[in-house]
Amino acid sequence: MSTMKKTGAAAFVASVLLAASMGAQADTVDITVTGKIVETTCKIDNAANSAMTVDLGSVGVDAFSGAGSVGNSKPFELSFSGCPTGADGIANINIAATGTADPIFTNGFASTGDAKNVAIEILSGETAMTSNGGNAIDVVPGEDGSAKAELTAAMVQVGDTAPTVGSVNSVVTMNVTYS
Repeated sequence: MSTMKKTGAAAFVASVLLAASMGAQADTVDITVTGKIVETTCKIDNAANSAMTVDLGSVGVDAFSGAGSVGNSKPFELSFSGCPTGADGIANINIAATGTADPIFTNGFASTGDAKNVAIEILSGETAMTSNGGNAIDVVPGEDGSAKAELTAAMVQVGDTAPTVGSVNSVVTMNVTYS
């Protein structure tokens, strides 16, 4: 190939690459980060040392009747006090549950106990809080700076096979944010 043809081919390739790179410009996004500092946050009254236990007790295998059936459940609450009120206070408490999802019953939290075919479900009313923080709940402190989140923990059969005899344990982290 002659020098003239090589130079022409190189110029053509360079112009194609230049044209392609002009169309591949990146977009930019401005992110504004905001927040609020308050004098103090709320105190969680019934979580000694940032932990609490909900004991669902013992339940017979025959209490379960099929996939999704509840063998035992128990209401519990997260109680808040001392929430700052007024214009600079806390207007909302958001509570999101996180933990290890059960691989079959995705609304439930996996049990690490030795009983099989069972998961734990945390409910706010009829709505299941999911392990990825989905279905978070909001509670609003009253004028006295107190608030309550009423929840229910339940043992739920996973799949068509009845749960086996053994312990049921699950750790669910409640992530509390204030606004």
